[in-house]
Amino acid sequence: MQAVRHPLANKAAVSDKYGARLWHGGDPHFYVRLLWSLWNKRVACYGAPEYPPTPGTSGLAEFEVWVSEENFPLAKCILESGKEEFESEPSEETSRRAYGTIDEVSPETVGVCPLCFGEFMTASSYCPNCGVPLRSPQPDRAAENSARTLSNLAHPKFITDLRKALQVAGIPFNNANFSSGDIVSGRHYIANYEVLVLEQDFKRATQAMSQVLQHWEFEPSAGFGIGRIR
Repeated sequence: MQAVRHPLANKAAVSDKYGARLWHGGDPHFYVRLLWSLWNKRVACYGAPEYPPTPGTSGLAEFEVWVSEENFPLAKCILESGKEEFESEPSEETSRRAYGTIDEVSPETVGVCPLCFGEFMTASSYCPNCGVPLRSPQPDRAAENSARTLSNLAHPKFITDLRKALQVAGIPFNNANFSSGDIVSGRHYIANYEVLVLEQDFKRATQAMSQVLQHWEFEPSAGFGIGRIR
């Protein structure tokens, strides 16, 4: 692993710009979501782990988000609104059921991958892309085998780090770098930044993502600038 410097060194360097701590907590999903919300409202902010990562530690870390004194009132409103939305959001919004569009599965389909949603026309036990058991294309399904979004942060390097961490932890995910769709002239392919894991693995996957985030700092004040803490 690369050497890591204490993130507080950056905070000291930008203390004039980010002098008010807006939020701190251990939920990595809300942490990234808050940064995006502030950026969407054009509020300059800085996000980083509260403490430097320690070798050998595991579990959830603590993160914090800083803004300027001038922007603090507006940022506080965005934070409170985000909390209400996050806490009231139904589970269906953060979970993607593999067979939510069962009527769209072709009649020839024998098995469907619960992570990449690939359809297979021949009998097979495992998805060759994701390495998880295929499921019968039937409406009845076990909740623990449903796919859930872990992250959709559109940053290639961060997603690469996250996928590597999941591989090390032995957690299956939708192993596809591109997603495709039909258009009038044929098919088009776009980069796939959405990372899906099985419901039963979501807690462990969240811990893995939290560990990855300890090595990143965020300053979405001029575009969503992200970089590893070195």
